Amino acid sequence: YIVGMVTFTCFHYSACDDHSIELPPFDAEKEQLPIVKVWKAKAPWDAPPENFYSADATGSFANCERSFTPIHERDASFDTNPTPDDGTIKVSCHNIFYRAPREAIKNAGKLIVGVLSAASGSGPSRRNYIRSTWASHEYFKGTFFLVAGPWEDIKEEFMFYRDLIWINEDEVYQGEQSVLTYKTISFFGIIHEWANSVEGGGFKYAIK
Repeated sequence: YIVGMVTFTCFHYSACDDHSIELPPFDAEKEQLPIVKVWKAKAPWDAPPENFYSADATGSFANCERSFTPIHERDASFDTNPTPDDGTIKVSCHNIFYRAPREAIKNAGKLIVGVLSAASGSGPSRRNYIRSTWASHEYFKGTFFLVAGPWEDIKEEFMFYRDLIWINEDEVYQGEQSVLTYKTISFFGIIHEWANSVEGGGFKYAIK
């Protein structure tokens, strides 16, 4: 435990020397600094002990008060007709409803590939081209297309191919309203939750 210190996180293990700095002296009767639990990795990619950190007390969840982008209201039919493919994920305080082919993700194999794609326009023809070329190889059977926009635009394709991961967000690609970040983080979060682990014969690599 450290009191009266500021600890910086380093992202390259070789640079992980002591980068803490001491704060100026303070009057203990007037100020009360929080006690912070600190864990330091002994080797690259070491994980902290189980339950050392709470998911709601660290990172973006620690200060969640509101979403920085408008939350897309979902159609009431999703609540009246739920499916096993439904789920919700939180990205930077923003709750996102999604539909993803649970069983296909679970049995995707060792490599899972996420492809950013537009729901409408040239999106369908480009997806078909990928399905008929490199994604048709057994090694790439775990290829999924990340789409947004109206559910009705991709409903039939979703049910037929079972290779779309749809999030209930507008297809916007400009500035802070861009859906690209939500698509990307949702993809990795959904894969982490639903795909089989390496120990269970599941995925070893997930790329976008």
